[in-house]
Amino acid sequence: TFNSSTYIERCLQSIRIQTFRDYEVILQDGASSDDSVQIARSFRDANAGMDIKLFSGKDEGVYDAMNKACRVARGEWLYFLGSDDELHDANVLSAVMDSPAVATSDVIYGNVRVVGDAAARKMAVVYDGIFDLGKLLNRNICHQAIFYRTAFFRRIGDYNTRYVRLADWDFNMRCWSKTEFKYIDTIVADFYAGGFSGRGLD
Repeated sequence: TFNSSTYIERCLQSIRIQTFRDYEVILQDGASSDDSVQIARSFRDANAGMDIKLFSGKDEGVYDAMNKACRVARGEWLYFLGSDDELHDANVLSAVMDSPAVATSDVIYGNVRVVGDAAARKMAVVYDGIFDLGKLLNRNICHQAIFYRTAFFRRIGDYNTRYVRLADWDFNMRCWSKTEFKYIDTIVADFYAGGFSGRGLD
């Protein structure tokens, strides 16, 4: 999160309603100057059944923050949800974790529903189906649609913070060279266009 006070409660609420409950939330804040941290702390206090760990401090950008969060995560799987996005419905995590792919795969992905104005919406409201190498070389799997087995993620290494906006694309190509991605035909998240990843290409 960074100055996400308008959206952060909506994001956290989409996690709170999940029927799958065996998760932890690592909320990595980049020293927000608005009420993001206070709102998140209040939400955590009001929902004692959720395992929310809150960290706040200056970072070198979104991928540096994500790297920091990964280092403290304890779960078997890693998933990244932008603070202005939300899980698509209450059964998303159950659908993914009940999939046979969980037992055999290191990377699982589905789709996102694009909300608002973005180039992806001009292609399809739902982004973006099954990927092969040719498709991945031309456009990325949305990081709100993808799950990584933690042990595998750590073998691949950190996000490369030299890529200010596209380090997740670089990371996915590194993963692709090491394992087979498994696709699940489900909408994982509602991706709100116009945020950080939509500001240009680096």
